[in-house]
Amino acid sequence: MQDDDGGRTIGLANTIIVHFLGRVWFDAHIRHDVTKPGFLRLDFSSDGRREASVFRVIEFAEDLFNLQHVDGFDDCIKQMKAGGEKIESTCAELDFGRFLYIHDIAFRFVVPTLTKGHDYDFELILPGLVVPADAKCKLETTTVNPTSLRNSFKKARTQLPADRPGIVFIKVPQHWITDLTVAKAIVRGSSRCPR
Repeated sequence: MQDDDGGRTIGLANTIIVHFLGRVWFDAHIRHDVTKPGFLRLDFSSDGRREASVFRVIEFAEDLFNLQHVDGFDDCIKQMKAGGEKIESTCAELDFGRFLYIHDIAFRFVVPTLTKGHDYDFELILPGLVVPADAKCKLETTTVNPTSLRNSFKKARTQLPADRPGIVFIKVPQHWITDLTVAKAIVRGSSRCPR
């Protein structure tokens, strides 16, 4: 592995994931030799799938490592351990956290309350202002449907306080934006969402 940059990188990523989520979780959700499909499952069935899945796992490990000191991070780990669709939606939260982190925006993860108007995922800490934010995720298995973004925005708005500014982050599957016509429809649909 000493002369294999790719092998060292994925080996380090795997070690980080095992550190935070445990060997049993890693074996159930990452390992390539388990037949059950999953969002983070390593897929060596083709060169393209291998590259995409390895990149996703490395990115996930970087998020875990870089965001571990952010308030509320432990609750993200609990959500991740729940498995199922929680894996993909929590990855979207971590992706948004990465975006904030690399842009030096102070934030904290918020523990879910299941209370309308107070059930968002983040608080951005800006000079003189704390801004609630929510992350939504369209699952990779979802068929392209730009109009479904409107429903995601509406749901996110009910989770944010009505009397304060808020931010909504929606992650869409990569295959939604590979077609320029669909990507433009997503942008048009998103810009028409009620504020």
